[in-house]
Amino acid sequence: MTQLHLPISLEPNATFNNFYCANNHTETMVHQLMDTEKSIILCGKSGSGKTHLLHAICHQTPMRWLYLDCNNHKLTSPDILDNMEEKCVCLDNIHALARVKKWEDKLFKLMLHHHRLVLSTQPHIAMQRHELQSRILAMNTFDLHELSEQDQHRALLQRSQRKGLPISDTVITWMQRHLPRNNQFLFHFIDQMEAESLRRQQKATIHLARIVWDSMASPEKSTTAIQEQSEH
Repeated sequence: MTQLHLPISLEPNATFNNFYCANNHTETMVHQLMDTEKSIILCGKSGSGKTHLLHAICHQTPMRWLYLDCNNHKLTSPDILDNMEEKCVCLDNIHALARVKKWEDKLFKLMLHHHRLVLSTQPHIAMQRHELQSRILAMNTFDLHELSEQDQHRALLQRSQRKGLPISDTVITWMQRHLPRNNQFLFHFIDQMEAESLRRQQKATIHLARIVWDSMASPEKSTTAIQEQSEH
């Protein structure tokens, strides 16, 4: 079977300056991430900002970099991690590699010989290879926490303001109530709102938000419907 190498493009808005810090602890942590060149691991649930920060590290580093979302590991070969000695390697969602022997072996080899490795994982990772698990647990760990509903609201307002797109509190509240609650999706939705607002020369209202939502592909809508059903 032919293994595909993934075309990687970073989210242009995923920078350190654009990362919403809900408190002083998070702000201090982000400054530490900006300054360190050591190998680290980011740990947190989905929506806590791990992917944003990995992209931000790639944007900032003067080194050549590789970013890989391990959720897509079936689309490429573990050999993509060979000859990475001179690169900053950012591996997102490494929990997806647990119990996949070829990938676990390749990651362990990478950790033995690489000096600039940035990983992310959900909490309670459990690799089958014990030496790999031990090395992961021994890494310098930065714990990220999910945003509260209020902090997510503030983060979305910050994103829209920095894009020069005036969005009211009412529109943000509508987005939180009617769209998937995933931060990454909501930030992407604001990007789509900006493009549609410029194209139509209209303000970013709830009416425009509904137009953008209606124009988007159905998988997100199916996910939302499932979530709404589970809440009743």
